[in-house]
Amino acid sequence: MSMISGLILALVLQQAPERPAEWATPIAMPGLPNLHQVDTGIYRSAQPEAGAQASLSALGVRSVISLRYSEDDPALLPNVQRIHAPIESWDVDHDEIMLALKSLIDPDNQPVLLHCRHGADRTGTVMASYRMVVQGWSADAAITEMREGGYNYHAIWRNMIRYLERLDVTAARAELGLSGPAPTTAPSINASTTPLVPSGKH
Repeated sequence: MSMISGLILALVLQQAPERPAEWATPIAMPGLPNLHQVDTGIYRSAQPEAGAQASLSALGVRSVISLRYSEDDPALLPNVQRIHAPIESWDVDHDEIMLALKSLIDPDNQPVLLHCRHGADRTGTVMASYRMVVQGWSADAAITEMREGGYNYHAIWRNMIRYLERLDVTAARAELGLSGPAPTTAPSINASTTPLVPSGKH
C-alpha cells in the first residue's frame, strides 16, 4: 500500500461512525446471512441456507421462527424446533406481530432465531416491536435501528414504519402477558448516526 493510500484509509477509518452499542451485534457465520444478535438468546437473520444447522448448533439455537409464507425446509433445519408465524410485507397485521413476539419471548423457545427472506423488513418490524414492547425503547429509537442498523431495510415498506409509530406499547405488553410498564432504560440514539455495515452475505 502506498503512503497516500494509507493516509486515505486512515482518514476513512477516523471518520467512520461507531455503531451504537445498543444495536444488534453483527455476526458472520456460514448459512446465516445478515445474522445479528439482538439480545441474550435472541438472534435475527435472513433465510437460512445450506450450512445453517452447524451454525445454529454453534450458537445453541433451539428454535427458528420463520415470518415467510413458505415454511422452512425440514431437511435444512433438522435439529431445531421450527415455528411458522407468517407476516405479509404489504399488510402488516398486529395479531401476526404479536404471535411472532410471543414465540420470540417464550423462554422454552430460546435461544431463538427469527428470520424472513432478507432479514430486513418483516424481521426488522418484529425486532423493533420487541425493542419497544419488551425493552422499553421509544418508537423513534427502534425505527432508527431498523432503518440504519445495516440490515438492508427497504424504504418502500413505509407501512411497517407506520405500524411501529402507532403501536400501543401498554396494550401490547398486556397481550403478551408482561406485567407492569416497559423498562425505562431505553437508549438515546442519534437518528443521524450511520452504523457500520454488518459483515457476511446479505
